[in-house]
Amino acid sequence: MVRALTAIVRNPLDALPPEIYREPIVVSRLAGTPRIYLADPVLIHEALVKNADALDKGEEVRRALGPALGKGLLTADGAHWKWQRQSVAHAFRHENLLSLQPAMIAAAEDTGQRWRAQGTTTIDIGHEMMRTTFDIIVETMMSGGAGIDVDRVERGITDYLEPSGWTFALGILGAPDWIPYPGRRKASGGRVSALQPVRRHRRSAPGR
Repeated sequence: MVRALTAIVRNPLDALPPEIYREPIVVSRLAGTPRIYLADPVLIHEALVKNADALDKGEEVRRALGPALGKGLLTADGAHWKWQRQSVAHAFRHENLLSLQPAMIAAAEDTGQRWRAQGTTTIDIGHEMMRTTFDIIVETMMSGGAGIDVDRVERGITDYLEPSGWTFALGILGAPDWIPYPGRRKASGGRVSALQPVRRHRRSAPGR
């Protein structure tokens, strides 16, 4: 168990059973608790849509993501989750997703140009994909995000996510929320610095 928790602290994704990349369903145990991993789209739909009322996101997810997302789609359960899912379903229709394609392609092309301009052979792919994803969000959901300091928001997101392995590990152990861990204070500041520019942009948007 110590080895598994150490892996989670280092990178929660590295702690996942490697079988999940090959098998549709994997059953394991961590800290005395059974874990079931679904990697098959049909099973995922069965669990998250058809049986949503019978499932709970879990305290680990709420502790790791709740401070940033509140009771959002990724952390909510039951009727509250169902209402949110239905409210955003229209945005994910096929024709609407196709309308976002140009912005996604443009962001990918900008990323490629940025890589070529760096002139280096080593790239932090995690950092770069987060930047590209945020560029797409700014363009498609924030009307271009005029006035948003993208670099500041990106740093805030990075500061918030870096200690997430600790929050997952402490959640698995059932440790109290108040227990300190490396990066906790920086993560709190990162959440504020990431959300403030977005909130200012929303308040200043036409019709608000």
